[in-house]
Amino acid sequence: MEKLFDLNDTLDFDDYSLLFNESSISVEELDCMLRHYNKTFSEEDDFCNTTWDGLSCWPATRAGTTVIIKCMEFLNRVPYDTTQNATRECHANGTWAARSDYSECRPLDQKDESFEVLWDVKDAHTIYSIGYGLSLIALAIALWIFMYFSDLRCLRNTIHTNLLVTYLFIDLTWIITAALQTSTSQEANKVACFLVILLII
Repeated sequence: MEKLFDLNDTLDFDDYSLLFNESSISVEELDCMLRHYNKTFSEEDDFCNTTWDGLSCWPATRAGTTVIIKCMEFLNRVPYDTTQNATRECHANGTWAARSDYSECRPLDQKDESFEVLWDVKDAHTIYSIGYGLSLIALAIALWIFMYFSDLRCLRNTIHTNLLVTYLFIDLTWIITAALQTSTSQEANKVACFLVILLII
């Protein structure tokens, strides 16, 4: 960009159009040049031209000084802390340092939605486990009562016993499947897959 025009050049709208259309200048880079176009130094002073480094606009700066600007607002759609500063040195010979220093620019702490989802899943898993565990205990007690007391044996209670046994197996299957899903073993994954299919059927 520095080769295309000097700060002392006079440019009109057609020149800007030509610059934008016939070169690889980005909108941000052109905006950077236009914002700092009127900044001038005396002929005797060495200075670094206004430049765009791909992230920030560095204004024309007197040689031998270090420029301090605010950090960029966004990088790859990630918000950054603009209260911090980026720096770039303008060497004594009027050339910019090869790299800008963005070490103080840090992304803002954002709530990681995927992390929140993971916590939601973990919480849901805990609630399910407690629920199925309590259900399993209650079903086991109920089955023990029906089997232990012979006076309670009748057709209606036999039907209820069969229903309780079914729920007991569903609870056990869910608990085993949930436990196997956290395992990294391939065999455990196969068993978990079979149990999931069994639950669906």
